[in-house]
Amino acid sequence: MTVPETNKPLTILIAAETYRPQVNGAAQFGYRLAKGMKARGHDVHVLACRADNGKSFTEFGDEGTVHRLKSHGVFTHEYFRICYPWEIKNDIRLLFDRVQPDVVHIQSHYMIGEHVLYEAKKRGIRIIATNHFMPENLNPFLPFPQWFKDIIGRVSWKDMGKVMGQADVVTTPTPLAAKAMHQHAFLRKVLPLSNGIDAAAYELAPGEEIEPHAYPTVLFVAALLKRSTWTS
Repeated sequence: MTVPETNKPLTILIAAETYRPQVNGAAQFGYRLAKGMKARGHDVHVLACRADNGKSFTEFGDEGTVHRLKSHGVFTHEYFRICYPWEIKNDIRLLFDRVQPDVVHIQSHYMIGEHVLYEAKKRGIRIIATNHFMPENLNPFLPFPQWFKDIIGRVSWKDMGKVMGQADVVTTPTPLAAKAMHQHAFLRKVLPLSNGIDAAAYELAPGEEIEPHAYPTVLFVAALLKRSTWTS
């Protein structure tokens, strides 16, 4: 599918706190979204942390242009990485100058998403915010007593409302998550919008035939089994 001639392709900036090669639902969603928008003829840019140590850099993939920010490992998690605001704010500003996006889509209210939103807000750029994460999901990775984790959770919910409340549209994958964001982050309008799945990818191609196995075969279908901080 391509963009009709009457519609001008957009320059889209997707800010992803977690992204491939990390393995979790939010990372996969960001990749699928970027790939889908590129297939529709849009100019897609993804902003995410790099998966190892080093300076910020840009790479090119089948989903578009991926800008990798300097990041740091987290000692309580095997692969998750974070960016320090004072190290990425200038990179984000320069990226906006160079890319000049028509629309911004953030995937969380944390470091990358927060500062991309603030930069887009200053420039009058339309913002979509999608939340894949509940603050309580951090608890297994925080080496603190439960009473302190509860405080962190309350602060995180409050910060989510402050940041995402500035977006033009706020979405989350399920009605239950939307209800939690309304109750705890005090976001008035959150649209439950499924991440979806491309069912066509699992259908037989024209003329394709699959020979049945000569022995019983069991298929187990479930969410990701690998432990992850982020859900979707």
